Amino acid sequence: MPGATSAIAVLVTADDRTTTASYTVMLTRIAAASDATLSALTDSAGVLVFDPTQTSFTYEVPVALATDYTVTPTAHDPHASILVDGTPVTSGTASPVIDLSSGAATVAIAVFAEDGIGSNTYTLHITVNQVTVPVTGIALSASTLRLDTSFTTTARLVATLSPAGATDRGVSWSSNNPAWPASTRPARSPRSPRGRR
Repeated sequence: MPGATSAIAVLVTADDRTTTASYTVMLTRIAAASDATLSALTDSAGVLVFDPTQTSFTYEVPVALATDYTVTPTAHDPHASILVDGTPVTSGTASPVIDLSSGAATVAIAVFAEDGIGSNTYTLHITVNQVTVPVTGIALSASTLRLDTSFTTTARLVATLSPAGATDRGVSWSSNNPAWPASTRPARSPRSPRGRR
């Protein structure tokens, strides 16, 4: 029963089978936690502003960041369990991908206390913002690359577009070396278009 203390006797006997030592361990059972709240809630688009005093959130996700959209709930009590739209999610890890292809979604995040009694449900009302957001800048992961035909024959550049919600994610890669033809390809991810040269 929670709060009850039990005494556990431990007897240690040496190799000589004569010398002994006795220990008493006092074990108190702690009641299961009743905390069923979130301490943090973030999303892959970086637009969700979490307020621990609220359980309902309405916000927009830029269309460029609506693909592979996820949320990451973190329970205040590490022993609490979390379901995102009915699917178990480990506290502090991303949920399965949330489908925003229809332009909107309502997501329920249920938190259950360790005691199996307390619970809270956080509801997300998400709308995809279809407004075109132009690219205003692009930054590369390196300003120079050196390729050695004997050792380092490949290298990777990562292009980061700004703002993060820019709609046109396409990136064109080109080289002044005619042996390397230019290529045009869409970004591999909303945040990090990649190219290989």
